[in-house]
Amino acid sequence: MDYFQIKQDDRSNNAIIPQVPDPVGIWKSDKPAFFRAVAKDAKSPLDFLPLVEKPLLMVSDAVKGIFEMYQSKMLFKPCAIGSIEQQRIEVYWLLQPRILDCLDESTEFYPDGTLKEIVLNKNKIGFNKIFKIDCLRGEYLIVDTEVLERLFREGIHAFKIISVKYR
Repeated sequence: MDYFQIKQDDRSNNAIIPQVPDPVGIWKSDKPAFFRAVAKDAKSPLDFLPLVEKPLLMVSDAVKGIFEMYQSKMLFKPCAIGSIEQQRIEVYWLLQPRILDCLDESTEFYPDGTLKEIVLNKNKIGFNKIFKIDCLRGEYLIVDTEVLERLFREGIHAFKIISVKYR
């Protein structure tokens, strides 16, 4: 089984940027949230991507459905992202996947503590198919081949894919 880091697609010219007033406190509330969407060009159609990394990790309703099929015990919180000006609202889910201490000893770091080359330890991953790496700097969402293939089969491909080594 191979592993891949998936990231927000940076090729989009007008990707949504959710305006989240309190990123830390949002998980404390038990109510769904609404976030106003802004983009570089407010007059052009907004691009609602399947994966949003900033300011919080969010996935579309379709991605959530696939993630739930392959990985248990992930936390999801419903939210809506929309633009009143463009009269469009989409359902998204804030996501807190499992965080695993799964880096192999051969992983390389930059002097500032960010990962230079990710090398995963397959024994530490176990049966997990969707997870974040427990590291000091940066956020790394990892999926295995089976999850990635399912996303593609469902027509969900607007994200960046980076192959990750493992031992």
